[in-house]
Amino acid sequence: MERVPEYFAEKVIGTVWRQEDVAGLTIEPLTPPKDVEIVLRGEIILRYGIAMLYAPHTLVPGLFETERGAIMVGREAWDYIWQKFQLYPRAEVMGVQDDGEETTALMRELDFGEPPQVLAYKDELAARAAATIQQLDAPDGVELPELLRQSLR
Repeated sequence: MERVPEYFAEKVIGTVWRQEDVAGLTIEPLTPPKDVEIVLRGEIILRYGIAMLYAPHTLVPGLFETERGAIMVGREAWDYIWQKFQLYPRAEVMGVQDDGEETTALMRELDFGEPPQVLAYKDELAARAAATIQQLDAPDGVELPELLRQSLR
């Protein structure tokens, strides 16, 4: 298998906003709070990242490779990383940081003690995250992507 990262994404319709040091996501038909800076509106692309221990960034995994050469990409890699991170401290994770820089990290360089980070992008081609979401406002009963629900309870 060729070593090419594959990034999975989920889509929601809403507004990404920022107020001071907090970024939020308001799902339609709700409206964002008053007096906030609107970052994105409409179709929002969400990707998920893991905090890096030795850098002030979040890594969005695109490819996971074990010491023995087994490779996984996309959502399969994401699920495997979170289920087996303790078993493969020397495995490599290729991906992109929240600032758009491509990078490779060892599993032991990622902080699995923190919940996954929810990153919002203007479209699927954007490399740099527009915001890291800390707050979610969604109408009761609306169906949300599974990882969004799990990450921002």
